[in-house]
Amino acid sequence: DGYLDDLGPKSLAVSSREDGAARPRLRTWADAILIGANTLRRDRPWLLANEETRKLRLEAGKPPDPDKIVLSRTGSFDVTAPFFTQGDSRKLVIGPESLKERVPAELPEGTEVHAGYDAPGAVAELLPRLGIERLLVEGGASILGEWIAADCVDELRIAFGPLLLGSYGYANIGTTRSRAPWASTRLSVTARAAMGDVTVVYLQMPGRTGAPVLPGLEQDLGVRFA
Repeated sequence: DGYLDDLGPKSLAVSSREDGAARPRLRTWADAILIGANTLRRDRPWLLANEETRKLRLEAGKPPDPDKIVLSRTGSFDVTAPFFTQGDSRKLVIGPESLKERVPAELPEGTEVHAGYDAPGAVAELLPRLGIERLLVEGGASILGEWIAADCVDELRIAFGPLLLGSYGYANIGTTRSRAPWASTRLSVTARAAMGDVTVVYLQMPGRTGAPVLPGLEQDLGVRFA
């Protein structure tokens, strides 16, 4: 029913095994993975490519892992989290001008801090200057909602699990306060796929004229597209 998680102390497993096996292919394509500080605190993700993905990235002349980006307004996060301590890719912390005064002094050596970039559009303009052209936004809900509302997303990959959470649901991209210029416009469905008991829908945002990228990343995995 649209929620990404529930109110429990641990993250809810919405995905299926088959969906989880397919998603790493997105990291083959991406130059960087972006998350919000709440996701960093709650999920403590590693954001590393698996062995197969690393092999494909190296064959394509890319570094083994995509760069990691966390968006933070307050600099409130654990510097010992796997995001910072695992992997050899670049780690970037991006946020408003005030971030310079709030970011922990104990950040691991080599972590880049880029202050003065708050709105999604400003961050999107910064990334190419940092050598990042292909961005995978993995969440959480507020970050996804803000980037969609700012029209900074080209494609969506949404996995629907057979769960009804109701009032116990937590985190919904529809809670963003902003309204995109194309809100209420029907998006283009570029593919559908059944992955175990999860249905994955691939969407292209209005005004995008290029061929969709995301479905093609998973075509050689035996996924049945509708």
